[in-house]
Amino acid sequence: MPPWHANPAHGRFANDPRLNDREKQLIDAWVRAGLPEGDPADLPPPVHFTDGWSIPEPDLVVSMPRLFTVPAEGVVEYQYVEVDPGFREPRWIQAAEIRPGNRRVVHHCLVFLKPPGCDEPAEQGALGSFCLAATTPGTPPLILPPGLAKLVPAGWRFLFVLHYSPIGTEQTDQTSIGLVFADPQTVKKEVATRLIRDDHLCIPPRVAEHRVEHSERFSDDVLLLAMLPHMHLRGKAFRYEAVHPDGSTEVLLDVPRYDFNWQNRYVLAEPKRLPAGTTLRCTAWYDNSAGNLFNPDPDATVRTGLQSWDEMFNGYYEVALADQDLSRSPLLRRKVWSWVVALLVVPVGVAFLVCSRRRRQKAI
Repeated sequence: MPPWHANPAHGRFANDPRLNDREKQLIDAWVRAGLPEGDPADLPPPVHFTDGWSIPEPDLVVSMPRLFTVPAEGVVEYQYVEVDPGFREPRWIQAAEIRPGNRRVVHHCLVFLKPPGCDEPAEQGALGSFCLAATTPGTPPLILPPGLAKLVPAGWRFLFVLHYSPIGTEQTDQTSIGLVFADPQTVKKEVATRLIRDDHLCIPPRVAEHRVEHSERFSDDVLLLAMLPHMHLRGKAFRYEAVHPDGSTEVLLDVPRYDFNWQNRYVLAEPKRLPAGTTLRCTAWYDNSAGNLFNPDPDATVRTGLQSWDEMFNGYYEVALADQDLSRSPLLRRKVWSWVVALLVVPVGVAFLVCSRRRRQKAI
């Protein structure tokens, strides 16, 4: 059973795999009874584990243009691979899944968006979406509820950012991303992946509990959809909190025992509305002591960096504007123009008819 690191005291999550109390009691009673076989007629159909995509069959698969060779040993710098998906018109993304070509060496991969003519990725949309999709050990694919989607503007390119880990023998990889498109007519809200981060970490040597906190304030009502904390080998715990406009604090996600080897994306069972003026606060704790068995060097002062022996403070989260309804916008615009046309054309038409009638009467 996959591990689950969220504190059950806070939040309800759609991808929570834990057994409930009734299920645990049922298994316990079955074991104590000697594992008796039940009625074969009640046997459910066998579980089908997919060998392919976890999302619905993709409408498009975009791959790295060529194989990348991962050496048997040493440090592999992050790889940045730019790919043109060929979008000549805006595309709405309902689901996205990054599939490493070789899971033994791909530790994690993110796909960012690059505008035409720019050297760097850019945030996109009204909320400034930070990336399209990500995969780390344990992360489920991006599958958004009906009516919600991510936007890839026309002409924008994909930037694959890959972290490879050598395993003792030379390997190759060609990672892909599968996309399921949404019908633009059905999209009501644009989803953004945002990031609260710290680019200037400084974790002292041999400290068992180094605390770091950062936050972001919402100027509009938003719907919070999911959260994904990311740290490295010294990461100990991570927490998301909402500080409401009235000053009250609510824990949205608490990960008291962070695991670098299994990093989950915690999808809320129901979108959480956070009113304008709410502050989203992320707090992380790091263990740089010798008591941390995964610590590469407890005598090091640890700073922000890309490699696993460096550290990160990354609080990813997905949001949408709570009151946005893109499906109504074209209709509203058409109605407005209809009213404008009516206000301008109808009086002119009436005046024309009146003048024509008067001219005919004079002619008679």
